[in-house]
Amino acid sequence: MQDIISSRRITIKDSQSKYCVAGFADAYQAYVNAEEGGAVYAYWLLVGVGFLVTAVGVITMIFGPETITYNRMTGPTLFQYIQIYPGPIATIGGVCMAVGSKLGSKMIMTCESYLQANYQLIAEDGKDVTNVVKVTHLGEDKFEIELNQ
Repeated sequence: MQDIISSRRITIKDSQSKYCVAGFADAYQAYVNAEEGGAVYAYWLLVGVGFLVTAVGVITMIFGPETITYNRMTGPTLFQYIQIYPGPIATIGGVCMAVGSKLGSKMIMTCESYLQANYQLIAEDGKDVTNVVKVTHLGEDKFEIELNQ
């Protein structure tokens, strides 16, 4: 294994399949730390709360009473409001889940995807082969890169 890298360019040789990309682990860790910045937690919070609220609305629609009585002077309680408006409550839960899923769709790239997105892979003849290689991360800065020809 040898370093064949100059300023984010990797020269792919036919005779070699294992490469050491100097500084990759640090660059990837910096990327992960920057991308994680709370979006992952917001994803789980919104999806979890949205699921619970949707479940409460749907269960109330299915098993809720046909009539609701409450004191006109004090108004309905929270539980009675849930019984009165199960459809909008289920819709709000669905919207929370959709927003959470949108946050979750911007998940962190794998090591292989990050390498292909941020490094230029060049064949020995000078042709860009970034999109026609099979990349396997072996750990730390080590990769197995095979040309698909």
